[in-house]
Amino acid sequence: MLKNKNTIILGARTGIGLETLKTFAKNKAIIHACIRKSDKNFNSICKELEKKYNTSISIITFDVNDETETKKKLGELLLKIPKIDVYVNTTALIEFSLFEMSTLNFAKKIFNTNFFSQIQIMQMILKKMKKLNNGSVINLSSSASLEKNIGTSVYASSKAALETLSQVISREVGRFNVRVNIVQPGLVDTEAMRKVHPKKFIDDQLQKYSLKKIANTKDVANLILFLASDNSSHITGQVIKINGGI
Repeated sequence: MLKNKNTIILGARTGIGLETLKTFAKNKAIIHACIRKSDKNFNSICKELEKKYNTSISIITFDVNDETETKKKLGELLLKIPKIDVYVNTTALIEFSLFEMSTLNFAKKIFNTNFFSQIQIMQMILKKMKKLNNGSVINLSSSASLEKNIGTSVYASSKAALETLSQVISREVGRFNVRVNIVQPGLVDTEAMRKVHPKKFIDDQLQKYSLKKIANTKDVANLILFLASDNSSHITGQVIKINGGI
């Protein structure tokens, strides 16, 4: 589905990002995996995927909260490759706090990672996509923006802001045949999810879900694959929920 498509995956080292990397490799994409810091285990995974699926995976390390480093590393990548067909953003800082306990520094930290970093990154990538009149941008959000649970005021707001930004951008770049969509998962079975949510919260959430189960990373990666592929060529500006029926 993605043969010879140049793809950038941000946050590719773990969770949904890693599963998306594996899914894209299986579908013959040329992958540029962006991670915050070097990881020997991740390097080994990439080499195994390259060999197994006869594809190419390059690894770029930078911290999205470092504006200078991001501009330098991403800029070097964009100069080196002829085109960008797909950009997937799975990076997120997931921290919760009651509103009255949330400091301004806490809010800035969440928004810097989940929202403000994407302004610079998407501006750079969209410029390249527009020149070639083609591209698909997929931003990962969260059902927190939909559910508005206690303690999620800052995190949910950061994801709601990313959703709105993405939808506005979709209108601005649509005439260049560039699509921008948002994937909004509910609970997904990842290490990060189980780290921030106690078992009681997970059990309570499951009672709200029609399917009574947590999504796995493959469920989300397959949706991202669809939005990255030409099979979704007439879909843009959408917040696509994958939550088991809230």
